[in-house]
Amino acid sequence: LNEFIAAAYMPFCDDFGPMSLGTVHEFCDLLLDHQNAHQDRWIVIRISTGRRSLTNVIFLLGAFMVMHLDKTPDEVHNTFVPLKHKT
Repeated sequence: LNEFIAAAYMPFCDDFGPMSLGTVHEFCDLLLDHQNAHQDRWIVIRISTGRRSLTNVIFLLGAFMVMHLDKTPDEVHNTFVPLKHKT
């Protein structure tokens, strides 16, 4: 998963745009596969330092939570609020 997140968005020059829906779908499939294969373990995602990496992983995890865990956008937001104070 870590390698996927690092390569998930390929910037043009130095832009910072949205990820494609295909990338979001692929990430969700990958996370579901890991979740099903390791049901008795925690899944830990380690990212490189920097706001862009953190933004990407929060976006991908938030999308996963909405689409596969039936969380509302407010629930997802509240999950990640503590990270706002640590960056």
